[in-house]
Amino acid sequence: MHKLYQTLNAQGLTFSASENMPVTGTFIPPEFGGDLRVSGGSKTAPLPQVVAGEAPAQVVDASGDQLVVPEQLRGVDPAKLLVAFDIDGTILGRDGSMSSAVLQSLRALDAAGANVVIATGRSIPAVAGVLTLLQLRHGFVVCSNGAVVLRTAPGKTAGAIDYKVVKTVTFPPAPIIDRLVEKIPDAYVGVEAVGSGFLVSEHFPAGELIGEQQVVGWQGLRQKEVTRVILRAPSLSAQDLKDIVAGLGIDTVQWDIGWTAWLDVVSEDSTKARALAELADTLGVDHAHTVAVGDGSNDVAMIDWASWGLAMKNGSQDAKSVAAAVLPPVTENGAALVGKLLLG
Repeated sequence: MHKLYQTLNAQGLTFSASENMPVTGTFIPPEFGGDLRVSGGSKTAPLPQVVAGEAPAQVVDASGDQLVVPEQLRGVDPAKLLVAFDIDGTILGRDGSMSSAVLQSLRALDAAGANVVIATGRSIPAVAGVLTLLQLRHGFVVCSNGAVVLRTAPGKTAGAIDYKVVKTVTFPPAPIIDRLVEKIPDAYVGVEAVGSGFLVSEHFPAGELIGEQQVVGWQGLRQKEVTRVILRAPSLSAQDLKDIVAGLGIDTVQWDIGWTAWLDVVSEDSTKARALAELADTLGVDHAHTVAVGDGSNDVAMIDWASWGLAMKNGSQDAKSVAAAVLPPVTENGAALVGKLLLG
């Protein structure tokens, strides 16, 4: 049994049904411009486009003040660091591209021996392109806002990435789905099928879900414990959806609203922060040597948890309010400063 399994079992977390553990696979890189696919044929997110860019010339925060590495992180062996990055709005722009400066910064941290962890709300198929582009060494990835954790390693084929699911945290979806559908009957609803995609009430609008979609109807969504429930309400604004969900009083789970009327629901035991804390313990990284960078409401907990929590200028006010510093926006490659500062 992998050490992470042992650690998590000892803490009594809930795992998905035994027939779903472990989930393993390989992200196969595209050949001659083809689509990136998981072994077995499931289509995933494309490789992000890399655009030319440089790290900000001045090592300053979004307000123009000098950025200084906290004392507890100065001169630390990179192998004793855990540095977590969100994806969308942090290392990827709104158009899905990654700056060459950000790519080089993350690879430099990885090459120096730092434990670089991608921490995202994306599912496994949706994170495949980013991981294949980054080509990080053996490491961990936090998916689905902390509900799924992967262990990754270079694959046998050049450029391929092998992965294994080493943690899932699940909850019964029926009570949540029933209350959501009662209030928003025209919504698209799905539950995560770890490793492949989603079971859905009906097909989501084109381009809004990455991975396979299997239509199972409302009853099919309610049958088993799941890692995540998703809901898309095209007829509502993000604020309207937030108000409706807040009024339901569903305090037995964690939920976040995206930049559009998109809802993610995970177990109350699932946050990026909790997953990162468990990884730091497993890897033997002192909390004083942890860094987290993000932009959204689902990043607030990990930014607040980290010894050095950093938010993007383009991020939510909630994320910026708990950050030790605010980096220049993703359009100015602010995340590239992290490697520059930590590696000197």
